[in-house]
Amino acid sequence: MPASSSRRRRSRSSRRARWSSSSPAPRDCTVELSGKTKGKGKSFKLKRKSVDVPAAQKTKVKLKYAKGKKAVRKLKDLAAKGKLKTKVVATATDAAGNETTQRLKVKVKPKK
Repeated sequence: MPASSSRRRRSRSSRRARWSSSSPAPRDCTVELSGKTKGKGKSFKLKRKSVDVPAAQKTKVKLKYAKGKKAVRKLKDLAAKGKLKTKVVATATDAAGNETTQRLKVKVKPKK
């Protein structure tokens, strides 16, 4: 099975969601990422992204919002008023077909 882990993070940016594997996978694998951001009764989806991850290397991936600049403007307003929560789901699949799924939660705090 591909091994990777991720940590909970706090972010002050509302433009993109970021995912990074904190431990490298022992074999080459493909990671599919998706997610959404919620806050004050509104929800914004992140664009689905698939990334090939080489064996024994850490990887950082940036996900963009599906609605682009409209979503970013609304998220900035929501972030200024209160907290936002982003959930990212990463599914890693190696050449043998083994799958590992991880979920990452990120809290976005308003700027002070």
